[in-house]
Amino acid sequence: MSRPYLSLLLLLICFLSCVLAAGQTAKVVDVDEAGIRRSASKKILPAFPEGSRKRRSQGVAVVRLQYDGNGTVVSVDVLEAPDSEIGGAITNAVRNWTFKPSSIRGEPVNIRGKLTFYCVIDSKGIGRVQNPKQFR
Repeated sequence: MSRPYLSLLLLLICFLSCVLAAGQTAKVVDVDEAGIRRSASKKILPAFPEGSRKRRSQGVAVVRLQYDGNGTVVSVDVLEAPDSEIGGAITNAVRNWTFKPSSIRGEPVNIRGKLTFYCVIDSKGIGRVQNPKQFR
């Protein structure tokens, strides 16, 4: 086979592979925070970063996460955080959460939603990350 035809054949194979793979992606369902928290089978609250405590950084942190049909976290994005260290600590903790498997009519679905955390430093100078009151 000549070189131009071989290149064209390889390009066609790559294109068909991408089209077939795109058709096999799991559906993504957006769920509210209460639903995300109810479906969590393992939750880990992050430790408050020492650097953030020293800087007296505190406030609200919000992450958007997505987990697959098996309940494994596949992505975490920080939407808001008092500082980058807190955002990183929350991201690392949420990556280790696990969820109940999810499906619609027997087909696995990815679940996407937001989680909110409150990052506070108490009167003794101890920093901690908390869930909102309605989710404790």
